[in-house]
Amino acid sequence: MGIFRENIPGVDRKMKEFISLLKTQMKVYYGISAMRYKYFVKKKDLWEIVLALFGMAVGGGTLLFMYIMYLNSMYVASMLINQPQLMPVTVLLLAQLLTLVFGFFWTISVFYFSDDTNILIPLPIQPYKILLSKYCIILLNEYVILAFLMLPAIFIYGIGTQAGILYYLVSFIVFIFTPVIPLSLAAIVSVLMMRFVNLRKKKDLYTVIVSVFALIFSFGIQFVINRMPQNGGQQAIDSFILQNVNIAKMISRSFPPALWEAVSMTDYNTMSGFLNLLMFIAVSALFTGILVVSAQKMYFKAVISGQEVEAKRKKIFLEKSIVKSSVLKALPLRE
Repeated sequence: MGIFRENIPGVDRKMKEFISLLKTQMKVYYGISAMRYKYFVKKKDLWEIVLALFGMAVGGGTLLFMYIMYLNSMYVASMLINQPQLMPVTVLLLAQLLTLVFGFFWTISVFYFSDDTNILIPLPIQPYKILLSKYCIILLNEYVILAFLMLPAIFIYGIGTQAGILYYLVSFIVFIFTPVIPLSLAAIVSVLMMRFVNLRKKKDLYTVIVSVFALIFSFGIQFVINRMPQNGGQQAIDSFILQNVNIAKMISRSFPPALWEAVSMTDYNTMSGFLNLLMFIAVSALFTGILVVSAQKMYFKAVISGQEVEAKRKKIFLEKSIVKSSVLKALPLRE
């Protein structure tokens, strides 16, 4: 690594600059310094931490338990049709679709509407570094969400198939790269769109659009939950999954990355699994590279164009602009 860096001038300086920028972004986005000063230096409002942890433990724990039970039932049902890979394929597809959809709105908010953007632009920092640091913040948030979504599926499938250590190693690599393609795609689309569609001037409209989308999404989740079997035990769940297995297959074929990572996990000890993993990593790197190039060329232009104000042009006639006033009115105005 040392020899490699010696052959590339300035690589250490560039990496240190990016890491410093990323640390600053994390402190600003998560309010780390403010929380540390409030809770650990001043020791103020410590009950907020206890209440937040209790709420996450109770609410999150309940949802996680229900989700694990459903995944386990789904795995049992997939074994009945001799397709044990159906469960991980469905979970990976869901993870990538959620990352793609929510990543689009998330990237626009963080890239263009965050308060620190106007502070960072005048600094001697390359546009792609600023955008990548913000991208990494979104990526960290995605990992937290995907941990609850993917890790139970990884362990259920691994325990059910009695997989070895290689399976868990491949699954960890798949977990790391899962949000990269959909999030990079969402970021590229948002950069291109914001270059020509000035949403920064219509922040209220953007907020309304996001709110409406969140409402539609919540109704969609409720609709799916209502369609799921509420009673009948494992038999009812098996029947529900068998009825929808073709839909899951059709959707997964329309988004190949989900199939690549699923095959790399389920066929982890074969050449096919290894090649699918390499393809998945290569395409992830390709989309990240496209994002870097797009950011370098268009990010600053999009941000600056959002700050421009169009002047209203109208003709001014000299005769109409000069108004004759009386002496009594002119003297007080002059003084």
